[in-house]
Amino acid sequence: DSFAGVRVTLKSLNESEILIGHNYDFDFGSQHGFVQAKVNVTKVLSVGLEGWWFNVSDDDYANKTFNDDNMIQLTGYYNF
Repeated sequence: DSFAGVRVTLKSLNESEILIGHNYDFDFGSQHGFVQAKVNVTKVLSVGLEGWWFNVSDDDYANKTFNDDNMIQLTGYYNF
């Protein structure tokens, strides 16, 4: 799966967001990664970058389930 451009998500009034940039899905052996930029358009306006990279086994990848124990997550926001 891949995404480039701008995508608007309207889950609810408190969770509406705009995703900007590129997020990607890839598999090199047992690696899986994802990154996205997010702008929260409700509550306090915030701009952030989220990404995570973690190890998964072949079976986990095939079943689209991942091991959170091996996950490294980066989240940063600037509120204004």
